[in-house]
Amino acid sequence: MNLVTQAINRIPFLAFALGLLVCVELAYLTLSGLLGSMGGLEMADIAERIVLGYGFSSPYLPVGEGGPTSVSPPLYVWLMSGLYSLLGVKSEWAHGLLQLLNILFNSVTLVLLYRVCQARLNELTARCFALLFALHPHILLITGSIWETGLSLMLLSSILWYASLRFSLDSFHHSVILGLLMGLTALSNPAWTLCYPIICLVLVWAGLKQGGQKDFRWHTSLVALLIIFTSYLGVVAPWLVRNYQSTGQLMYVRNMAGPEMFKGNHEYAGGGHGVGFHDFWIYKSPSEQEIYREMGETAYDQWMKQQAMERIQSDPGHFAKLVVTRIGMWWSGDVDVLRKWYAVGDTRKFLFGVVLTIAGTLTTVFALWGTWMLRQQADRLWLVWVYMYFLPIPYYLIIIGFRYQSSLMAFTLIPTAYCLACLAEKRFTRSLLPPQPDHHDADAPVYSTR
Repeated sequence: MNLVTQAINRIPFLAFALGLLVCVELAYLTLSGLLGSMGGLEMADIAERIVLGYGFSSPYLPVGEGGPTSVSPPLYVWLMSGLYSLLGVKSEWAHGLLQLLNILFNSVTLVLLYRVCQARLNELTARCFALLFALHPHILLITGSIWETGLSLMLLSSILWYASLRFSLDSFHHSVILGLLMGLTALSNPAWTLCYPIICLVLVWAGLKQGGQKDFRWHTSLVALLIIFTSYLGVVAPWLVRNYQSTGQLMYVRNMAGPEMFKGNHEYAGGGHGVGFHDFWIYKSPSEQEIYREMGETAYDQWMKQQAMERIQSDPGHFAKLVVTRIGMWWSGDVDVLRKWYAVGDTRKFLFGVVLTIAGTLTTVFALWGTWMLRQQADRLWLVWVYMYFLPIPYYLIIIGFRYQSSLMAFTLIPTAYCLACLAEKRFTRSLLPPQPDHHDADAPVYSTR
């Protein structure tokens, strides 16, 4: 037993955390029966059409009937189509490998954010973060999902790590690399593009603070920002051209925000992925598919957006209520879909959703506590705050869901880990103090805690 203990003690903590992550996620996939299961929905259907020779075409109509689509960002779809061509379209082997890749993506994310916690906070916080990340139910949700979430989280973490610990405004190749990372992340999930200008402003502000007004060179900063933007544009521009050629309209990486906005804000909407969501989800609604077929994707998207805006303008009080509800659900759980799963008797999903909600709520409590503890040194973690508190805002206005929460949960775990590390350190320190005297014993010695 002593030899085993000594061997374990020689293992670097990060290696231990990675081993724990891999074991936990493999056990989850195996014991839950999710390994190799179907998934991906729209992304999987688009990947299927690519392999069958129909190109990046609509997942909402039968194979061969739909035209070009912009409903999904392309990066993960391309990855899926490559595996489908090698291992079979929607095969168990292909989906199993995609889930194993999620474990790889999560492992890289753990390493990157562990290093951020080490450098910006302390070793104990980094270790707490690693353990929380390895065991958190929202990270397990990412592992089992055949979706872009794990890839997007890894890319977002890469931006955070690189911008926080490696980037220099004076370096040409640093600016190129950061721009390329931003472009790849946009092709994986364009929602995160909203934070790019803020990241750039934070980097300029950090340079100004570090160098001082006299030594800071605005010309260098402007050149660096131009290089970042050019590199980013070089990655996304070909896809933007493709979208324009396919639709005849200027659009970003993906479209179809109109249906999402309507599903989250119509008269019977609950703000999440509940019954009101599924009633208007093209993927599951034959009536919506027929309208989509008749109008075409671009016109349907615009029509749904108009419907959503008319609904919001006609009853702003209802919209405000939904916004407040979504804020609450973002920091706890998608109660809307929990009600649906309970109503239809899907006990397995309901119980897992309850676990996610409890974990999300506890994480929020400690994350807010940790944020308060870090108020005197907040400048160390500006990019974390951008990810945590700025990126969820669009979801407050449109729709939320467990998968959306999971996509940013890793960053919320950073102040959570700091809070738990501080509490653990305080408790451990107290345990090392001499016992306090009994106030009724006048002869007892008085100890100082200085």
